[in-house]
Amino acid sequence: MKQIPALLLSHLFFLAAFGQIKDIVQADEIINPLHKANIGRITFMNGNIPLDQYKQSDFLACFELTHTSNLNIRVFMGNSITNYLHQLAPDLAPEALVKKGNFQFSFYVDKKLIYKENIHYGAGVNKNTATTFRVPLTSTTGEDWWAMYLWDRFKLNGGEKALTEGTHILKIEIRPYIKVAENSEIKTGDLIAAGQVKLKIKSPVIMARQIAVQPIQPGSDWAISKEPYNKKKIEALNIAVARYELKEITSVVVIKEGKLLIEGIL
Repeated sequence: MKQIPALLLSHLFFLAAFGQIKDIVQADEIINPLHKANIGRITFMNGNIPLDQYKQSDFLACFELTHTSNLNIRVFMGNSITNYLHQLAPDLAPEALVKKGNFQFSFYVDKKLIYKENIHYGAGVNKNTATTFRVPLTSTTGEDWWAMYLWDRFKLNGGEKALTEGTHILKIEIRPYIKVAENSEIKTGDLIAAGQVKLKIKSPVIMARQIAVQPIQPGSDWAISKEPYNKKKIEALNIAVARYELKEITSVVVIKEGKLLIEGIL
């Protein structure tokens, strides 16, 4: 086997070193042992578990997803998103990078890509420094996060249909994306982190009283209408509410020609 001349080796080393792009900002130092052991992973957890309390045993392998679930993910990265964006657009300053790019989320159900979104540049975490962050996908605590709407858009764009009753594998991948100019194409980087969980989907048990059209209670200030109506449609509406296909609905009221036709507390 022929030896490579020292001068050529030196030249190849120079090219390799030159090709590496140095970080443009100083990201947080990765000192947490759990973070160190899981760089490049998206882990799933039940609720908001702070990083300093989060343990390997908290990682979800299987989870029963209901409308009262608090499904969260924690992303462990090897660098900050600003530095990942810098690799895609080395000529831009940090201030420009964070206004032209962010994370791209891809949602898979049973190995099929269901939804992909380049989240708005204003959403997310401290882009220059953060190397790990939590994302609440579902929450019952009233959190008003960009991620809550991301999960809703995933469901509206195929996720609801894909997560039918039974067991499914949900996988999430995160990459950096950037759009340097208005008329330029979006450039997507390499995979930053990925993870999956087995979701158990079970339709809620619906009681007859949840479906039935309730009689109007006495004491209403409205005049009561005697007009006929389609009872089946109201029952179908009640079923959709009970299944949480229609969210945050607590009552149904129907007014016809200034008179109370239906009044029901669900």
